[in-house]
Amino acid sequence: RGAGSPRTEDPAQAKSICAVIRVTMIFFVIVIFYPAARAQYWRTVGLGTIGPTYFSTVFGDSVSDRLLAGGTFTQLVNEDDTIAVYGIAGWNGTRWDSVATRLSNSVDQTYWFLRYQGQLFACGAFSFMDANGVPNSRIARFANASMQWDNLGCPNPLPSGLGTLVPKEPGADLYITGFKNSLCGHAEAAVFRYNGVDIQPWSPFGMLFIDVNDYVGYVFEFRGVTYMSGSFNDPLGSGYTTFLRWDGVSWGHVPAWGNVSSSIKDISIRNDTLYVAGSLRIAQGAPGNGVAFFDGSTWNDMGGGVRRSDDPGTTIATVLQWYRNDLYVSGGFDEAGGIPVDMIAKWNGRQWCSLPGDFDWYGSGNIYSLNDMTVWRDSLFVCGYFNTIDGEPFGQVAQWIGGDAVQDCSAPVGVREVAVAPAFVVHPNPTTGQLHVDLQGIRPREVRLTDALGRVVLQQSLSGRQVGPVNLDLGALASGTYQVTVVATDGMRHTRTVVRE
Repeated sequence: RGAGSPRTEDPAQAKSICAVIRVTMIFFVIVIFYPAARAQYWRTVGLGTIGPTYFSTVFGDSVSDRLLAGGTFTQLVNEDDTIAVYGIAGWNGTRWDSVATRLSNSVDQTYWFLRYQGQLFACGAFSFMDANGVPNSRIARFANASMQWDNLGCPNPLPSGLGTLVPKEPGADLYITGFKNSLCGHAEAAVFRYNGVDIQPWSPFGMLFIDVNDYVGYVFEFRGVTYMSGSFNDPLGSGYTTFLRWDGVSWGHVPAWGNVSSSIKDISIRNDTLYVAGSLRIAQGAPGNGVAFFDGSTWNDMGGGVRRSDDPGTTIATVLQWYRNDLYVSGGFDEAGGIPVDMIAKWNGRQWCSLPGDFDWYGSGNIYSLNDMTVWRDSLFVCGYFNTIDGEPFGQVAQWIGGDAVQDCSAPVGVREVAVAPAFVVHPNPTTGQLHVDLQGIRPREVRLTDALGRVVLQQSLSGRQVGPVNLDLGALASGTYQVTVVATDGMRHTRTVVRE
């Protein structure tokens, strides 16, 4: 065609070219946006660790407003730098940073963090020199004044079999548990009581037949009774048992538990109901598979619980976490209520649901488990030895951004209603500071206020004879939703929700 010739098009050819362009553009758009679509349910937190190390725990700390993490890592990678953290780090929403002085010069594991009486505590396999230059191991309290970690009033010897602080949501007392060891000059025991000032023996444990192999995991109060898990001599029979309760006078078996050998890895108390997770197996006499809940007298197996399909005998649930009124469970399992899941499942009170997201693990081919879960800034966070989700790189910590999305749900099951406690009244609600708790005939032993993460932020011990209102001052607390719990003299717990404006 000449330089000045008019341009003409063959209609059929033009249509064919347009079709090719459309197909190409669609393919291009899919290639560009498909990875983002696949990763829409989870968001990575940081870029991970340096070397073959891992995150063992995460903790949403509303006081410092940071996501705290512990593990075997020595360094963590941000977008623009790499920092030395030695087993403990804090995420502020955009980057990892160190938390005060290091607990250890090595990669010793931190098991978990908790807040008790407003102070931050940690427990794990670490050791360090305390403020007096004395070795201290496994349990630590953060000293706000010096911005350093310290002991709990006396050093825990190195080595020591005592290495856990429980419960993770403390009440009036905190317990130091593990294998038998002496502490603060007291005789050897597998559990000691800490009241925020000093460490003392816990006398009920001394009533058991003490054995060199005794181990105590959790000690906690539920409905006015103290429960203890672990492995210890059965005071009511022969052999060992793993779950007992103390009524203030004597030890007794937990109903339907007896000599069950299942270990308990986590507990949670919600709406006057106890939830437990661990190596439970109905086939071995336990009241559930992996998980179960208890109302003080009767157990429920929560729709059949969880299961590891290729080796049911090794099924284990390790972490319980409440998020937006649903209970999230993680551990070494790939089924919940009979549906496939990927190490994490959600229980809504009637059925199990799986979450979108395909986790791949370092050294895949085996079933691994998520190590921990927490809630921070109204988001769910998980950590574990995973390196991708849905094929996208992840740095072992992930934030759930999928809202109410689920992948599949089991058939609903009938779950009996747990008895509702009598009402009491709180006003004004919302409040700008002062809150009045009208007891409505309840005989109170204690009134406590917990934040959205279940941590006690206010607490009053009462005589049980009080009939007038209890006044709480919320003026120093941050705006948000809190739960008021009245513990009655009969052990019953009554709860109400209040909003601090």
